[in-house]
Amino acid sequence: MDRPAAPPRRRGLLDPDDLRGSHLRSQGTQADLDRVRRWVLSVLLVSTILHLAAGTAALAAFRDDLSGLGQVVLLGLSACVGVIAVVAGRLIHERRPLSTWLVLGLVPALVGTWLTLS
Repeated sequence: MDRPAAPPRRRGLLDPDDLRGSHLRSQGTQADLDRVRRWVLSVLLVSTILHLAAGTAALAAFRDDLSGLGQVVLLGLSACVGVIAVVAGRLIHERRPLSTWLVLGLVPALVGTWLTLS
């Protein structure tokens, strides 16, 4: 009498007859790990730098003791820092640093300008 064939295991479950092979098949590749590391690093770096740009723009908008020139300088600094954030994210992903995505780096400065003028 032959034993009936075992039903196929769902993906992610260990095979008790082949624990080592089952474990090795469930592991990702080095390329997958590098891709995840790259995304985590870029999200952390870009969000941190954009917070700096937003804070600089907010400082220009909400400080009453700044002159007009001081506000312009802070908003210009916010624009530069925002663009640097986008360039850093693109370099982490090994893309060309100059692209139309750089316009997104200007958003904190544009919002700060709108808040300053209103």
